[in-house]
Amino acid sequence: MKKTLTIILLLTAFCVGAYQPQAKTEIKGTPVEPVKITEAIYQEDYKCPIEPPSNTDGAVALPEWKVTYDPLDKTNLTGVQLETLAPGLGEALYKMEQKHGVNAIFCLSVGWVESGWKHTAARNNYWGITKVGGGFRSWDSLESAIDGFGAYMNQKMYHGKPIEQVAKIYCPPTWQKWAGDVRAAMAGYFSEVE
Repeated sequence: MKKTLTIILLLTAFCVGAYQPQAKTEIKGTPVEPVKITEAIYQEDYKCPIEPPSNTDGAVALPEWKVTYDPLDKTNLTGVQLETLAPGLGEALYKMEQKHGVNAIFCLSVGWVESGWKHTAARNNYWGITKVGGGFRSWDSLESAIDGFGAYMNQKMYHGKPIEQVAKIYCPPTWQKWAGDVRAAMAGYFSEVE
């Protein structure tokens, strides 16, 4: 992950012209002046695969993480940050949030409220997700289960709804307690983010 991020940042910095060699380079003994990549060259000749947001001085800016209690709002936490909250699951949580747009902290919190991350309704089902026709869903791995939770929560019936309305669909018999418990668990996880 760290190596991939470094490569992406270097590629991005090169594409936006933020990376400039500071000293002359030698090619087979012949000094060569560094070439400045101009905006015109960038726009016309070199199509950069990544166009990141930047601040006013042109430096690459990654999105800042945020505290959000919206189940379908990304936190923008990195895999490393999520790993500190859930060892062994950070990368899977990060991928799920990017792929499905489901809040990774919400995913962790529902797992905590439903099972305490200790027991499962079925294999790798810490969220108590049921199957159509009855019974509980199961997954071959915890990583695929996290992805499955993201896909499940990204259904249209959950879009645009706060935790309390999600709770009425997800856990109707005790929705008020469930919503409060999920919010409290989210607050606890957010307080641990570095």
